[in-house]
Formats: sequence, structure tokens, C-alpha cells
Amino acid sequence: MPDLTLKQIAERLGASVPTVKRWRQQGHFPNARLEQTPIGPVWLVPLADVKAFKRPAMGRPRPPSENRKSIKLQAKQPKKRKTKPAL
Repeated sequence: MPDLTLKQIAERLGASVPTVKRWRQQGHFPNARLEQTPIGPVWLVPLADVKAFKRPAMGRPRPPSENRKSIKLQAKQPKKRKTKPAL
């Protein structure tokens, strides 16, 4: 199977190159390897890794469902102001 560069993966997945670099650093492409070329080092990723890739969810991770059930949202109560004693 052919190998793809990070730029080719970004074009294929509709993501930016820095995002694909971050995914590689996070281990989403386990068989990626660094190849030395005449113009410098290039990361190559097997096509099988790209096909098996599942885009991570965006945003802050949610707590597990069991923790979410125990969280109760409470309305904020206005704070009572301390008054100074009259002279």
C-alpha cells in the first residue's frame, strides 16, 4: 500500500497540516515513520492507518455518563451584602 505525507493526509481529510501533525504526535497513526529525503525528513503514514483513522471529537471531553448523572445544576443564589453598622 502506498504511504501518504502529512500534507496529503490533511488534504484527504479536510484538515490543516498542523492538526494532522498533532494527531500523529497523539498516536492516531501508529505506523507513521520518519523518512530522510534529499530535501529533509518527511513523515510517511501507511494508507491503512489513514483509512482506520477516526477523527477525534472536538471540544472539551465530557465526563463519563455515570458522573454526569450525579451532577446537579443549581441556580445561583444572589450573595447577601454585608452592611456597615450605622453610626
